[in-house]
Amino acid sequence: YPFLQFDGVDDFMSCVNNGISDGGNGISSKHAIFFVAKVEQGTQSGLILSKNISDTDERFFINARFNGTYSHPDILYRDDDTDNLFVNASSDDLSQVAVFAVSIKGDTIELFKNGKSVGSDTDSGYDDFNFYDNTKPLHMGSDDLGSSLFLNMKMQEMIIFNGKFQEAEVKEISTYLQHKYDI
Repeated sequence: YPFLQFDGVDDFMSCVNNGISDGGNGISSKHAIFFVAKVEQGTQSGLILSKNISDTDERFFINARFNGTYSHPDILYRDDDTDNLFVNASSDDLSQVAVFAVSIKGDTIELFKNGKSVGSDTDSGYDDFNFYDNTKPLHMGSDDLGSSLFLNMKMQEMIIFNGKFQEAEVKEISTYLQHKYDI
């Protein structure tokens, strides 16, 4: 299957995130990110996806954290007054191709691997707002400036949906992507 190869040295992709509908600009505060990827074995930590929301600490990222044996996903969402939603899926090896999904609904984040929940976090202080700032791009394979935390990975597909996703919907899309990529 075709994939994008990121070399872990200086490869990254920057994407403007203006909305294409009349519903708003950018990524909604309630959204789901699906990705089919593999991090190369023994790769040091780096970012799968990052977004700096503004000139404050408000941001989110999907990190591949190396634990000495393999890389596993860490997900962080931080609002403008530094309340965090954080999932550390330390038992989920990213060196095998899998379908991952991150779903955020207001003050709760959940991480799925191949349609099964592998971690979640809730913070009642996390701000619910309409849309993430659309003046700064999304970065795939690096930090939110495209200057560091490059990741050696293969990405087959990434889809970002605005709106709330129920677990059954995450499972349905994950099953479709598993079938599509023979996972």
